Amino acid sequence: MNKINSLFANSKDKKLLSLYFCAGCPTLEGTADVILTMQRRGIAMIEVGIPFSDPLADGPVIQSAATQALKNGMNLKTLFAQLRQIKDKVEIPLVLMGYLNPILHYGIEEFCKSCVESGVSGAIIPDLPFKDYQEIVKPIADKYDLRIIMLITPETSEERRCPEEFQRCQAGVFLPHQRHESAQSPHDWFRHQQQADPRGCPEQCRRRHHRL
Repeated sequence: MNKINSLFANSKDKKLLSLYFCAGCPTLEGTADVILTMQRRGIAMIEVGIPFSDPLADGPVIQSAATQALKNGMNLKTLFAQLRQIKDKVEIPLVLMGYLNPILHYGIEEFCKSCVESGVSGAIIPDLPFKDYQEIVKPIADKYDLRIIMLITPETSEERRCPEEFQRCQAGVFLPHQRHESAQSPHDWFRHQQQADPRGCPEQCRRRHHRL
């Protein structure tokens, strides 16, 4: 079973903490140490950021980290080589998170293959159109048992977060969330979705994680 699905299947009602860091920052060779340290500290799942030269959807902290990582020489080829070296030591799910451009440049099938070979269980590609996910990426990812986690937000329209889309997400959904007074809490948001149509909020979506 894919490590992401196994994690949620065995967690019952336990709260899970997933943390993000950008590969190659602050040092090129430090990625493996960061992952292994997080695992020792009890982190349930790790999102490993793929640095990109034009991270327009990210805030200043991640933009700065990506810039530093690229200056250090980080790229997908280097990242996969580093992950392969610690594959047998990593027991928790690893999820790569990055923009579509470097993945297309690397090759979608080669990316999925390299993920499996290096112990990666899933990927978050924020700018991947859902139609392209369905028609192009999902068949390849399924071939390698790689979970593609989709992004939605409280501002996503009702039409875009229809029940059918939830049901197609094998590893759940990812809900970016910002703290401000008028914002609906992630707990309230998912509770609303479940009440609106319980079929549209499967168990792995209800037991999601979110970024503050």
